Amino acid sequence: MRFGYILNTIWTMQTTSTRSPLNPRPQQSLRAMRCLQETRRRALMTVPPQRITPLDFTRPLVPEEDSTRGFTLSYLRRVPELSLMAKRVVKAEAKRRARDAYKRAKAAKEGGVCKKPAVVTQAMVNDQQKLHPRMKRLFSWAILQLVKEGTVISWDGLVRPCPAPGETYDDTNPDSSALWKINSSTASTAGGNSTMFSSASIAEDDEDEGELTDPEPGEEAFVSLTPSFLATTVEKAIGKLVAQATARAQAKTDPGRARFRAPAAGPTCAGDCVVSEE
Repeated sequence: MRFGYILNTIWTMQTTSTRSPLNPRPQQSLRAMRCLQETRRRALMTVPPQRITPLDFTRPLVPEEDSTRGFTLSYLRRVPELSLMAKRVVKAEAKRRARDAYKRAKAAKEGGVCKKPAVVTQAMVNDQQKLHPRMKRLFSWAILQLVKEGTVISWDGLVRPCPAPGETYDDTNPDSSALWKINSSTASTAGGNSTMFSSASIAEDDEDEGELTDPEPGEEAFVSLTPSFLATTVEKAIGKLVAQATARAQAKTDPGRARFRAPAAGPTCAGDCVVSEE
């Protein structure tokens, strides 16, 4: 702080004093300062001002038609890329458990235990741990984790349809991204020498492909909390609050014109107060 005060004092002496040992020519210092200020002013004038488009509050900020579609567990299991990923995770976990069981049996044998070690084969792993039930549990676990994180919430609106038995995912979702299309998984990367997924690995994973169970009626659906979804909800809540405040102000100015009826007991949404004309 003291050092800054000294520098400020010296600067003041240079710019205001008529004559001092530190500033023998004050007129030249003032002329240089004015030239610098003029240069900065011209530089600022050359920059075009930023014009912000004013918001139009007469129309809704989001489309009135609600195109939000939820998803179910059955729908996610029929997405090719997610199904392939879940299958690989389940197989890797089964191999890891089989490897651990073999190591424990081998260690018990070397320790002098008379118990005969169990022979673990890939066929036994596939028989004891069914692939599709474990994949379904994996999808359920993933959805529960997303719900706990607040990324998705329960949804009682429209849901994305599941493909019919004779249809594929691309038939019911013509605008789906290439990420979900296994047929186009051989597209080359930027280098042109490697592929996203090789056809050999896909064929290997599809060897034990089984039939998925039919979607259950009334299956619970979920929806992602995207910015567009939150914007629609917030806009509706603001509209209800504004209408409630307007009705309350009218009731204060003219008590005999409108009256408020309290909502029933239980959870209510913002702006559920009913205004009735008398």
